[in-house]
Amino acid sequence: MKLAIDLCASILLLTNEYANEGDLKSWLTTDRSEIQWYVMYFQVFAGLYTLQKYFALTHNDLHWGNILVHRSE
Repeated sequence: MKLAIDLCASILLLTNEYANEGDLKSWLTTDRSEIQWYVMYFQVFAGLYTLQKYFALTHNDLHWGNILVHRSE
């Protein structure tokens, strides 16, 4: 039983809202302005920085398919 308790204590589940624009790979199929590229890079890097600095998490499977894009109005 101790193994099951230790295993459950080491699992972290992150959830997020629905991303209405899909992933970064699909976002890249459309021409974007220079400012949109800067904003995208900033948001990705700021998210990764926040995960590492404040939550001590490292993303070990970063690729275009798991960077989600949400268009807010």
